[in-house]
Amino acid sequence: MVPCIRERAKTGPNHRPDWHDRGQVKTHGAVKSSPVTAPTSKATQAEVSISPRPSLASLTPNRSSSASSPTLFAIAGFKTYFGLLSPSLSPTASCRVPIFTPVTSPDHFQQLLSADLKRVSLVNFWAKWAEPCKQMNEIVAELAKKHPELLVLQVEAEEQEDISESFQVEAVPSIILLRGHTLLGRVGGVDAKNVTTLVDKHLGKTPLAQPNGQAEKREETEEELVARMHRIMKQSPVVLFMKGDPDKPRCGFSRKAVDLLREQKVTFTHFDILEDEAVRQGLKKLNDWPTYPQFIVNGEFVGGLDVVTEMASSGEFKEVCATA
Repeated sequence: MVPCIRERAKTGPNHRPDWHDRGQVKTHGAVKSSPVTAPTSKATQAEVSISPRPSLASLTPNRSSSASSPTLFAIAGFKTYFGLLSPSLSPTASCRVPIFTPVTSPDHFQQLLSADLKRVSLVNFWAKWAEPCKQMNEIVAELAKKHPELLVLQVEAEEQEDISESFQVEAVPSIILLRGHTLLGRVGGVDAKNVTTLVDKHLGKTPLAQPNGQAEKREETEEELVARMHRIMKQSPVVLFMKGDPDKPRCGFSRKAVDLLREQKVTFTHFDILEDEAVRQGLKKLNDWPTYPQFIVNGEFVGGLDVVTEMASSGEFKEVCATA
């Protein structure tokens, strides 16, 4: 779990808060955040009224105006305000309109969804420490620019824990698509193709279906699945079933599991259960253990993170691995 980042109370004409100052959330518990306001200079208060989609025509300077004209003061206020936004989160340099809406609390989330129950919303669950989220954020940004009618909400999964649990989000990045409060679909991992297809489908922009030139893949039997899981468990002396991979773990518990094995100087292979739903569900039943990560030594299930952490503290885990 990650502590929340609260909005810092700073003022002054030269203060340019970064994205976190604007109330963006991390991932562990509910967060309360103050709304973003423009700099409080008298000029901007008196001259600038910034709407979510300001008219560019109204912001075009009159070349014949003097430097002290109200128009130029308005432009200066506009630039100062939108200078708060990260360039990576704005469609163009000429009009820095935010394309992500950071969710600051469950109430804020409900308010955004309820504003238009017919609007399609893309909810991007992410975490700052997860490297794949950076790539997914770029994909989502492109979709937001391509589909201005799409409401794009950013939820830091661990900080907004209540929201994450309500959608059963167990790993990041995860994409949830809604219409109002109705779930339309979900995509896990960095999967630009499926996210784009899902968005296009529910925005009414799905291309014509292509002819099916391949026979449908035969479904794996339960016996075949069990045999395959045993082969994976025996692929090396120590196997970690986790979410993501060791260099890019996709949940905090998997990251801790990798850190533990590296601290113990244990050589291991891994299996990403997010890439294989059959193994993900089947291994829970096979090992009678409902959560991940799972540690396997010599083809046998040893335990989950809490169990192995205790074993490592007592030195027992190193002894078990020494026989591998």
